Amino acid sequence: MAAQGRLDEARAAFEKAEAMDPLDFGSRIGTRAVALLQERWADAQAVNEAFARARAPFERFQSLLGESFIASAHGKGQAARDLQDRAARVPGLSPQQRAASRNRLAMTLLRQGQPALALAQAELALVDARNRDNEFLTLQLLSVAQSAIGRTADSAKTLAQLEERAKVLPSEREVRRVHWTRGEIAALRGDTVTAASELSKASAMLPAFGPVLGPPSAHPDLLYATALAAVRAGRHAEAAQFLERIQASHDHIYAPDPWARSFFLLGQIYERRGDAARAREQYTHFLDLWRDGDLERGWVAEAQKKVTR
Repeated sequence: MAAQGRLDEARAAFEKAEAMDPLDFGSRIGTRAVALLQERWADAQAVNEAFARARAPFERFQSLLGESFIASAHGKGQAARDLQDRAARVPGLSPQQRAASRNRLAMTLLRQGQPALALAQAELALVDARNRDNEFLTLQLLSVAQSAIGRTADSAKTLAQLEERAKVLPSEREVRRVHWTRGEIAALRGDTVTAASELSKASAMLPAFGPVLGPPSAHPDLLYATALAAVRAGRHAEAAQFLERIQASHDHIYAPDPWARSFFLLGQIYERRGDAARAREQYTHFLDLWRDGDLERGWVAEAQKKVTR
């Protein structure tokens, strides 16, 4: 139901499941997922508070992660980063969960233009991710962060390692990851054509959507990177399709930052098309989310001008 956008029905089903078995954290995650999709922030926060009162490390981890989702959705970058860091430090957490949280923090830092800090987080993640499923994403983040700070030889070496791992385990997900990483690195060196091509290949390999209850899918992060590359290559119609897909899918609840950014970029694209009404809707939604945040203050100021004309 949640995946199909039948959110009121999904909400009722998750709440009934939670009432029947209050110890089942899965239904609680579902309740929060629907609250995030409906932008019922206080209800999502109530679920996070319930997780915080639990004894299990995973549930305390979920509390901090959930709070980081809300902070990211509202453009509060420093708060989101602090929460992600605290989530990785929950005592008793499994190595896989620690690595996942460090990877998420590294991705956040890369998007916010702090590659040196992102590299440090990816290196920490690698300690826990080695020979585990999260290692593929960690290698991707390492390669991109190394490239961003000018360590091109190290970046190429890490990318080659990722490519070799993808050949050993030739899943579509890891082949997709190689295209994604190549695209991100091409974007960093200003090669807009290669960046758009590689990222488009990666996005074309995505399934329709990921699981509602997690683990988080790659959809919003990859689609946003692809849209940004398309914008820089002057392919605005293509970029709009990727941004619209982010907004239409439930996957953005696990990556609210690119979702929120999509409203500003779509506002620009619709305005360029001459669709003033839709542009205004996008700018207004963006302001509702990020007006009081600390990210992209230039975007916020520009959006404010657009809606007050």
